[in-house]
Amino acid sequence: MKYFLVGILGTGMSALALSLKERNEIVEGSDESTSFFTFPSLDEHHIPVYRFHKKNIEDHKDFFFIIGYAYQEDHEEVQEILRLGLPYSYYADFIESYYQGVKIGISGTHGKTTTALFLTQLLSKEDICAIVGDGTGIGNDPYQYLILEACEYRQHFLKYHFDELLINNIDYDHPDYFNSIDEVFFAFQRAANRSKRVYINQDDEKARQIQHKNKITFSLYEPSDVQGKIIEEKNNGFMLEVKTKDQQYTFFLPFTGIHMVYNFLAAFAIYSTINQKIDILPSHVFNFNKPKRRMEEVKCFDNIIINDYGHHPTEIRATLSSIKQKYPSHYIITIFQPHTYSRTIYLYQEFQTCFSLSDEVYVALTFPSSREERDPFKDKLVKDIFQGFSNYEEEDLERWSLLHKTVFLFIGAGNIYEDANKLFMKINEKSIEKKNKI
Repeated sequence: MKYFLVGILGTGMSALALSLKERNEIVEGSDESTSFFTFPSLDEHHIPVYRFHKKNIEDHKDFFFIIGYAYQEDHEEVQEILRLGLPYSYYADFIESYYQGVKIGISGTHGKTTTALFLTQLLSKEDICAIVGDGTGIGNDPYQYLILEACEYRQHFLKYHFDELLINNIDYDHPDYFNSIDEVFFAFQRAANRSKRVYINQDDEKARQIQHKNKITFSLYEPSDVQGKIIEEKNNGFMLEVKTKDQQYTFFLPFTGIHMVYNFLAAFAIYSTINQKIDILPSHVFNFNKPKRRMEEVKCFDNIIINDYGHHPTEIRATLSSIKQKYPSHYIITIFQPHTYSRTIYLYQEFQTCFSLSDEVYVALTFPSSREERDPFKDKLVKDIFQGFSNYEEEDLERWSLLHKTVFLFIGAGNIYEDANKLFMKINEKSIEKKNKI
């Protein structure tokens, strides 16, 4: 079968493209440009990406079209698909109908991508397909399990019927759609109602309120089906004990930040439930490669440059906590790029306090995303929210390139990662200049 994906560079759409390609389907797609971090993986798998133009549709009339949710009837390619009466489906509808294996949904306001990748590695010896929100796509033919990152935004996860659904946490986000935390909670409850079995983090205040007749719980502090206990915390990870009904494990988890422990426990709860006979955990799990743009670290002499996708106050706080645990004696400079005006303005109090573990904070212009257009008035509102911090300018990179023993955290869901790469180049340039002078 031949598939053409409209908006192929989106993190979910690019993962779907890769999964289909690995299943030997013919895959092509379009987007507004190729300057996004998901493009290299598509290019590596020889998946053509075209610039948006209605001619793409005419040229691919014998393809089935899959459309990303950011593109509606006012988009030129969607208009052309409808005008020509060509077969199409939106992202989640396609996944629900195409993948027929055991559907495992990984949901929660935070940690979905990391948890999904933990589970793909735990189940790597099984025949799986996976669609993960950092652009990771896995496809096998045949396959037993589909591991799917399930997003609550606009209640997209209600398009699916899951055999197994994880709810790792419930926090208030997407204020452009949800009016309150109660609305967010009820969306997760509806997703649970459509699932055969759910996995719940008992330590999360809202998640533990989810009702389901077939519920598996996990926790570090409350009595649960999968009981974790941190025996020792080190600057490079945690010594962890995990008990299930029949077994007990003690191992070193080489990740910093308590949120990583919960992400692992969540994946392990699913793994231990659907695999009844576990003699030993796969060793490669402990050499886990983090998702793209999640605490991606590069060492540059005695400095550390980190690129992270975090864009919610809870995620920022967790990332800084991880950095403090791993680099307790380093100076920390955070460069934050807000993502969407609505989130930043509504959660302004949380944003004003979530950077407390950083020594300096610089704030870039908001990355509005496809949901919003650039708005000078809202830019002024955001600037007022962060008036206690410095405005970020690219010229700051020159000054920072002279610093030592500093962690530079570039954090946000937009394109701020590009400036992390620029800083890396500048620090190296300064080093070469010093050597030449000597």
